[in-house]
Amino acid sequence: MSTTGYDAILDRVPRERTQLLPLLIAMHERDGYVAEAALRAIARHVYVPESEVFGVATSYSELRFSPPEGRGVTVCTGLSCQLAGAAQLSRALTASLPAGWSVEEHPCRFRCNAAPVAAIDGHYVAPASPTAVLAAIAEPNAAVTAPRVTRPVRAGEVRRLLARCGAIDPASIDDAIASGAYEGLRAARAMEPDAIVSAVADAGLLGRGGAYFAVASKWRSARAHPRPRYLVVNAEEGEPGVFKDRHLIEGDPHLLVEGILIAARAIEAAAVYVYVNAEATIAANRLATAIAQALERGLPG
Repeated sequence: MSTTGYDAILDRVPRERTQLLPLLIAMHERDGYVAEAALRAIARHVYVPESEVFGVATSYSELRFSPPEGRGVTVCTGLSCQLAGAAQLSRALTASLPAGWSVEEHPCRFRCNAAPVAAIDGHYVAPASPTAVLAAIAEPNAAVTAPRVTRPVRAGEVRRLLARCGAIDPASIDDAIASGAYEGLRAARAMEPDAIVSAVADAGLLGRGGAYFAVASKWRSARAHPRPRYLVVNAEEGEPGVFKDRHLIEGDPHLLVEGILIAARAIEAAAVYVYVNAEATIAANRLATAIAQALERGLPG
């Protein structure tokens, strides 16, 4: 394929090296693999040496570099999926898939909350079973892209952060607002930034990144610096077996948007940057939708 065959993809993307991985994923999603010509086209577009593009591309096990033979069902072999029966799922599918289909096993797909996981053309079937996968093959337009996985509430359990996950339509700001979204933002707007930080300190809110760092201390540290200040939200979530960020963003993206707006007001941020794992396409799309809806309602102010 000539380089011009990729223009429809390349023309939509800025000519920046930060677009390397998104372009690799876009090429793979279109053709089912990344051709050598596509690697060269990407290198020229983002001004990155071809050797570096090749090195990045080959570090991702989910990318293939030759046309697939027939159609494939990807079965995740990450630890959570293994514990949930991925090996049995793979064997059952191998024995029951229609002619022209095959099973491909890939390392962790970062959907541990819905294990075991299978994927068809980038669309997830999770939790996956032979019956569910065969149904998705029979009805490709009905492939499951992000199920609402809700674990039963245990006796005495009170859910706060995940209270709305599985209970609302994550694509609906009206659903979120009806369930209490943005009430905290309205309260924060009535307060001075220093008062917001003090309220968070009084609440004893701690980070959940592993260090349990006091949130108010971090915000005060940011406020101690001269302007402009920037808020960076890290949803990369690259640790094996970790899925909390993706689960929250997919299930309740407006909760994150509201938290971002409160934090931005507290530190008086000039801009906000959110980094989402490149494989978390559904989470990124739902967050983008939530941001657009919040902007449409004038919530950022």
